[in-house]
Amino acid sequence: MDETETLTAWHEAGHATMAIIQGGFVEHVTLEPPNDEGPNRYGETITRWPGRMSQLELLKSEILVSLAGPVVEILYSSERRDISEVAEWKADWIRAIASARSCTRSESDAQKLIQRCESEIVSVYEAPKLWSGVSAVAEELLAHYTLEHEQIEEAFSFWQRR
Repeated sequence: MDETETLTAWHEAGHATMAIIQGGFVEHVTLEPPNDEGPNRYGETITRWPGRMSQLELLKSEILVSLAGPVVEILYSSERRDISEVAEWKADWIRAIASARSCTRSESDAQKLIQRCESEIVSVYEAPKLWSGVSAVAEELLAHYTLEHEQIEEAFSFWQRR
């Protein structure tokens, strides 16, 4: 197992666990994404959202999930980086900023919302039990390369209940 694979597992575990926290259904998370026409990717998390969410709730959840991967990777590696400037996180940033722009009135407000969401994610994962849950999902991902919702929830919810 190499450093890129480990960082990717933590990154994807961040997306997947935040999706669950926000009430989403994670169809799968994988370290073996399809080789499609887009940019080269190391991981993939596919989430479905319940129909009962308002548009504003959905947009905020999308921001949190999009940013959770990079934030967890930053926390894991203890290497402070600007999410908007890391090439590997470009797709996450594009999704987050597009969602932020859709629910705010100005670029300044969108940037402030992004900053608040980043802080919220850090606060969530500073809780030892939730950090342990992310760790459990990352470890399962490194062991199996692809997890479905039930597997993610099983690994994560053990720590949520503690």
